[in-house]
Amino acid sequence: MITNGQYVDYFITGCNTGRGFSVLLIPRSEGVTTKSIKPSYSATAGTAYGQFDKAMVPVDHLFGEEHQGFTVIMSNFNNERFAMICGSIRGARGIVEECLKWWYQRIVFKRRLVDQPAIRSKLAKMIARVEAAQAWLEQFTEQMVRMSYMEQATHLGGHLALLKSFTTRVAHELADEAVNIFGGRALIQLVWEGDFIRSSSEAGDEEVSKSML
Repeated sequence: MITNGQYVDYFITGCNTGRGFSVLLIPRSEGVTTKSIKPSYSATAGTAYGQFDKAMVPVDHLFGEEHQGFTVIMSNFNNERFAMICGSIRGARGIVEECLKWWYQRIVFKRRLVDQPAIRSKLAKMIARVEAAQAWLEQFTEQMVRMSYMEQATHLGGHLALLKSFTTRVAHELADEAVNIFGGRALIQLVWEGDFIRSSSEAGDEEVSKSML
């Protein structure tokens, strides 16, 4: 099952090659067929079932080394998860920023929300979670720029999966806190909750990501 499978001209596919599997770039040609699949959300993604029947693939369309496809796939997951981690942390910072604006403007019982000790304590916890995720991300970023493609795939896969699980959970918890603080206004104007629930499942569910360490 391939997202955008109805429209694409090339398919990146893991294939059994005897002593392992290899990752190939397969062009749409004779022997390649796709059948549209109606997913539960929307048909606009062009999700399709792909079938390869004696499809011919040029020799230079091999990614990485033959029989070493798992390393290639894990490296791709690393890059995907790294991008999601950056996006989740940026989104979490955006939540804190919007909450700060609201807390300084909202007047409750003739006092600003930010003047309430309980609110300040909640704010401190939210900032601490974001900064913890940011520090962890910066540590991984420094390691990644010093490592080759193969070294990243070998040494960082499990740790990046764990960080991805942590950051999406942080963003989800911050969205929960923000919805509670904004009250009815959150139901009308904010979309954080749904965004971060979805992000927790992409590039590997949180529970799956944790098990990879």
